[in-house]
Amino acid sequence: MENQVGEKVYPVKKKRVDAKVHVNPRISQSNHDRLKRIAIACDFTKTSMAAEFINLCLNNQNIIEYFLQKYNKNKHLSFTPTYINGEMVYREHGG
Repeated sequence: MENQVGEKVYPVKKKRVDAKVHVNPRISQSNHDRLKRIAIACDFTKTSMAAEFINLCLNNQNIIEYFLQKYNKNKHLSFTPTYINGEMVYREHGG
């Protein structure tokens, strides 16, 4: 395919809206063993099981509040996890 000037044009690959992003956490050997064991018991891959744990945590108001209380260092970026229409949203506080 060429443009009007005769230059070769390559199609741009569309980015999926639901594309997954790779995350590669480092965990202790004991946690790796636990993850492997529960993944096998549930017939999941370790990656799928880890993704389930991450999704569970990021959508659990109590867990988010725990981490914010324990580790939040930037009060200007604080937010409150809230459910709206059954979906977890992070409502920002005015900085």
